[in-house]
Amino acid sequence: MGLAASAAVWVLYALVENVMLGGPGLDAALVAPEPGNVLGRLLAIVGILTATLLIQIVYARRVDIERALELERFRVRQMYENSPDRIACLSEDGTVFYTNLLQGPQNSSELSIDLPCYRLLYERSHACEGCALQSVVNGGTVVEFTEPEIAADGSARWFSKMLYPILRDDGSTDSVVEIARDVTDLHAAQMALTDSHQLLEKRIAERTAELTMSNLDLKSEIAERERVSLALRESEARFRQLIDSSPDMILLHSEGRIDLVNPAGIRMLGATRPEDVVGMPFSALWDDGVAHGSSTKGASGSIGSSGSGARAQVLRRLDGARVDVEMSETLVLLEGRVHVQCVMRDVTEAVQARETINRMAYFDSLTGLPNKSLFADRLKTALAAIRRSDKLLAVAFVDIDEFRMVNDSWGHAVGDAVLAQFAERLQSLFRENDTVSRYGSDEFAVLAELTSYEEANRLVSRIRAGLASPFRVEGQPVAVSVSLGIAITTGRGVQAQQIIHRADEALCRSKQSGPDGFEIRVVEADTRSASAKA
Repeated sequence: MGLAASAAVWVLYALVENVMLGGPGLDAALVAPEPGNVLGRLLAIVGILTATLLIQIVYARRVDIERALELERFRVRQMYENSPDRIACLSEDGTVFYTNLLQGPQNSSELSIDLPCYRLLYERSHACEGCALQSVVNGGTVVEFTEPEIAADGSARWFSKMLYPILRDDGSTDSVVEIARDVTDLHAAQMALTDSHQLLEKRIAERTAELTMSNLDLKSEIAERERVSLALRESEARFRQLIDSSPDMILLHSEGRIDLVNPAGIRMLGATRPEDVVGMPFSALWDDGVAHGSSTKGASGSIGSSGSGARAQVLRRLDGARVDVEMSETLVLLEGRVHVQCVMRDVTEAVQARETINRMAYFDSLTGLPNKSLFADRLKTALAAIRRSDKLLAVAFVDIDEFRMVNDSWGHAVGDAVLAQFAERLQSLFRENDTVSRYGSDEFAVLAELTSYEEANRLVSRIRAGLASPFRVEGQPVAVSVSLGIAITTGRGVQAQQIIHRADEALCRSKQSGPDGFEIRVVEADTRSASAKA
């Protein structure tokens, strides 16, 4: 609708004057208009050209606003519990197991969940035709569409809906989330704009006189678009308010720099004001300089979508302290720019609790050595590894002779101190990849790799020499002797319980011969064994 449209309007004006008003004709109207009507014609032409220009401006404005609305749909698609949108979580067969029902039917007689979606959400007695649920379940992709819903009173409301899958670890669909937003007013405005535009083009083709009346409608439409633009700005303000009120750390960054952090994040980072954090490199928050996936290219999801789930990270505060966090990411559009939004929750106490539980389950509380359960797990792992090499695996049971006399003579406190020193000295005799375990009250087990059968005798000598000197408790020397039972295997065809049993048999035979003895047994797949006795 440029100069060509203006010229066409001018010619149409002349034709109208010639045909309908009995004017002097097309040629005369264009070339030699009557002197008395020149000013009137010029004013009419100027009015037509002005109307054409206004149409161009309004059309361009409408395109810009529609683009802004499309971007806003991505930005505000956040699932908060107080969302004004209707949110429903559906199983694969369409059963609703969660919904906020804020946009649901107001006169529903059954508001309990675990009902089919067509009954609970739409008050229908049968499944919807062309339901998109199965395509989301089977394809694992996001589906968006707009459709009307008929209420019980017969009125129709238009809803913009998005269905996205919640995926299991194997990539299959676990459930589907439906977010429905009431867009009746927007749909009506779009339909009205479309009708107005079509009507305007038709009237231009029929009569140029109706352009003046159409201008009034266009001005009203511009005012409506201004109202929508204001609503967008208010929505962005609400987004910032939600960030500021979150108890978790919410941080936005782009191009490697931190752009925004909420008050909870400032406290978590050990800062006192936003200026201490905003602008600094995002990589400075991590020990290795990288939070995996944290970039506008690497963050999962599109604008406004949730990420792939929380990941464990170790955050570095400004004072150098480390904080265990769970971090989830998504892309958001704020002030015309795409940012990575990181939501981080402090899970330091939970991590410490898990570590404490793990230590209590697999480590001895007195000596700090692995306990019997962890020793058995490491033995199974070592057997699997030794079968692929030419080395041997030795399990040595080390028992303190007559340790009950230490407790009876010195007391259990001294006995515990001797056990702790004994464990520390025994562990110092072996390599880091060997395992020293407290197997019983005064019995210890050692798991070590050997290069030959002869090395077993050197192993016995090393243990005896390392434990020969007395232990000192409260300034008093406490001397003990040990009995050893050792089982050696190549690992092929031998089970963990079998080699433990043979090592225990060797220890029993050693103790029967008196204190400070040892016995070595070779364990093979056909259960043949050889022994050497001190």
